[in-house]
Amino acid sequence: MKTVDLSASIYTDLGSPSGISIPYLCTWFVANLGELNNLITTTYSGVSGQISPELIDEDANIFKHIFYADYYERLAVQNMNAAGVDWVYIQEGDSTIRRASSNDRSKTFLSLQKQAIAKLDMLIKLYRANQSIPRDIRDDGNITDPETGVTSIEA
Repeated sequence: MKTVDLSASIYTDLGSPSGISIPYLCTWFVANLGELNNLITTTYSGVSGQISPELIDEDANIFKHIFYADYYERLAVQNMNAAGVDWVYIQEGDSTIRRASSNDRSKTFLSLQKQAIAKLDMLIKLYRANQSIPRDIRDDGNITDPETGVTSIEA
C-alpha cells in the first residue's frame, strides 16, 4: 500500500478533520517508520517521501493503529490544555444549553487511545504469530526445533 493511499484512508476514516491533512499524514508515516520497524521487526525505509518497499496490508493496518494511538493522545493533551471558561450547563427560562467540558473530552480521547493501543497490541501479536518460523517436520514423524536443534518424536 502506498503512503498516500494509507494517508487518504485514515483521513477519510477520521471524517476529514481540520487539524490534519493528507500531506501531513504522508510525512508522519515516513517519519515514524522506525517505530513500525521496531514493533514488527521489518526493514522499511523512507525514500523521497515514500515507504520502500511498499507496505503490505497487515503492516499498513498496524501502522494505522500506531497513528491512531498517537493522534488520540495529542487530542487529549490539546483538550487538557484548552484555555477559557469551562462551563458545562447553562439554563435560562425554558432554554438549556449543555456542553461537554474539556476534561470530559480529554477522557474520551484517552479512552480512544487505550482502545487503539489494545487493538495495536492484538495486531502485533497476531502478526508475530503468523510470521513465526514453523518447526521442521520430517518424514519419519520426528519434529526438529530449528532454534535449538532438538528433535522430538511425535506421539
